[in-house]
Amino acid sequence: MIGLPQDPRSSASSWLGTYEIFQYAPFVEMLARHTGRRLVTVGGAIGLLSRKPGLGNMTLSVYHWTETDGDQMLLLERDARNLCSARLWVNTVVEQASFAHRPVEKLHTLTLDLTRTEHYLWDQIGSNSRRKVRRCVKDGVTVTRAASEADFDGWWRIYSHTAETKFFYRQPLALVREVCAQERLSTLLVAKRRGTVIGGMLFLTHSYPVYWLGGFDRESRTYTGHLNLWEALLYFRHQGYSVIDLGGYEADRAHGPSNFKRSFNGSLRSTYAYDIPLSPIRSSLLYAAEAMLGALRRR
Repeated sequence: MIGLPQDPRSSASSWLGTYEIFQYAPFVEMLARHTGRRLVTVGGAIGLLSRKPGLGNMTLSVYHWTETDGDQMLLLERDARNLCSARLWVNTVVEQASFAHRPVEKLHTLTLDLTRTEHYLWDQIGSNSRRKVRRCVKDGVTVTRAASEADFDGWWRIYSHTAETKFFYRQPLALVREVCAQERLSTLLVAKRRGTVIGGMLFLTHSYPVYWLGGFDRESRTYTGHLNLWEALLYFRHQGYSVIDLGGYEADRAHGPSNFKRSFNGSLRSTYAYDIPLSPIRSSLLYAAEAMLGALRRR
């Protein structure tokens, strides 16, 4: 299932947004099938429509909106209303002037320029990260592309435990297996010590690598994540990619995953997330439920 190397690429796309892959039909079809959402086409874009028992269609999510015409954005809202959706969620790399009065949140990620030399990248990650990478190597940790079902299973156990203890949303196992089976769609890099998997990072690699899922054995007492990401930079650079997206970033210093990504000193990128209520009652119920779930996760 896992292990065939990707074909080297002579050129790679520049960054178009973390959610660019959501316009790649095979990936979104898998995502919809395994998360119980309906795949729809709205305004020329692919959307995912969620449904709740007794409440009907709740959220129409369009993850990568590329239109700059304000009228097209209004047509998108109209399509969402025609689908009886309680709210419309749109992520776009272009700020929409026609929606200036709508609720909007800036989402961020960090990217690294893989066209730079290996020496430059090594200096870029900073002295603290370099020290942790060296410490990890000294502890006997190696990073390679997953080559067997055992590699996947070892990583999955660690990722699942990480998601549960950190209150992250855990992706369905069947979805992740199917994505990993598409050798040009994903790359799983696993960290091992004495032959045992102690962590790993899964990247989506449709146009450029985007860090999607990861987890590391906290009992190993090593800086496995730093070595894993450093080796990922080298791996994807050699594969011919020009940019890597670290898959989301929060400025909150208390957010551990973002602190880890920040230590690699990437360039800040932003997108605009419009969250538009369409049905006052049903959208209010949805926001209340999400707020309650967020409070429970922060406890």
